[in-house]
Amino acid sequence: MALQILGIGCSPRSNSNSKAMLEYSLARAAELYGPELDCNMIDLRDYHIEHCHGCGACGKTAVTGEYIDCMIHDEAKDIFEMMIEADGIVVSSPVRMGMVSDHFAKFMMRTRVLRNQDFRLANKPVGVLSVSRRRAGGCEPAIIQAWLPFIRHGCLPVGGGGKASLFGGIGWASNRNHVLTDKDGLEMGVNTVLRVVEIARLLKAGKETLNYQSKMKFCYMQGSRI
Repeated sequence: MALQILGIGCSPRSNSNSKAMLEYSLARAAELYGPELDCNMIDLRDYHIEHCHGCGACGKTAVTGEYIDCMIHDEAKDIFEMMIEADGIVVSSPVRMGMVSDHFAKFMMRTRVLRNQDFRLANKPVGVLSVSRRRAGGCEPAIIQAWLPFIRHGCLPVGGGGKASLFGGIGWASNRNHVLTDKDGLEMGVNTVLRVVEIARLLKAGKETLNYQSKMKFCYMQGSRI
């Protein structure tokens, strides 16, 4: 079966630079790997996603450990399933006030249910691409910020490996699709996707060889102040 990589666009704008960078990077990776790699991309802006209500009811019961779905019935659950099925995830966001987009933040808050269900995203490699209007516009802080909720999920954030892609893909652009003229930025984006693919291949081979099942279990009491 082909390796499954899920790209998640997090811009509120249609035809955004961060989307163009993600599309380009995934396409280049697909060309290099051919039928061994299946890249799928979605845009958060195309889904109806409500804010987390903070009700604390999702995840699993504290007594029996029975899984409980999120109480909100919207399209976020469709994306949850895609994330669970994927072997690796690549997120792409514009920089907003030195941070990732509010679309990303709102959606990631909703993924709390997957963490509470015994870390259903554990051990997935995650790469992040970001695009800023200015050269020193905050791409690296935005990338590191995007890592944080994935770390809480037990995911494995990766950079771009060599060729100066230290944290991930960093694009510099203004008007729509302007990032496609940023040769260095595009190279970093491709490198980040390829790094996700590389780690995903290693993990998949290791899991199959060892017949590995994640041992991460969510506990309501651990680390809490009761």
